[in-house]
Amino acid sequence: MALSTDPLVLYAYKAPKDNKKRELWKIQKEALKEKFPTGWNPPKRLSPDALDGIRHLHQTDPARFTTAVLAEEFKTSPEAIRRILKSKWTPSGAEVENRRKRWERRHDRIWSHKAELGLRPFVKRAAPFSDSQKLYKDE
Repeated sequence: MALSTDPLVLYAYKAPKDNKKRELWKIQKEALKEKFPTGWNPPKRLSPDALDGIRHLHQTDPARFTTAVLAEEFKTSPEAIRRILKSKWTPSGAEVENRRKRWERRHDRIWSHKAELGLRPFVKRAAPFSDSQKLYKDE
């Protein structure tokens, strides 16, 4: 059997890698790079309180609150839960307050947008974030 000289066939063929010689963390890193070629960008963002809750639940009973169970409960991917549990970063006191305010503003912005669409009731607290004030200001 002759080998093909077609460039598409040659490009598609990958020589098997010798996994025994490589370290486990390198194999894992390459697998993640194949899975997420453009980098990690989760479609759903979780609040800092939710992140703390995930860590606390897993810490209290890891057998009951596995990665799969937490992913299903918080409606996010198991990869996101794995990264949350793996992360050891904790914010400083000023960062905690800044993150809380930022999430509060995000909540108000999303709530006012849904209120404009008729999906949520109008709330005075979210009124400054409403686009309708900007659109109909001149009328």
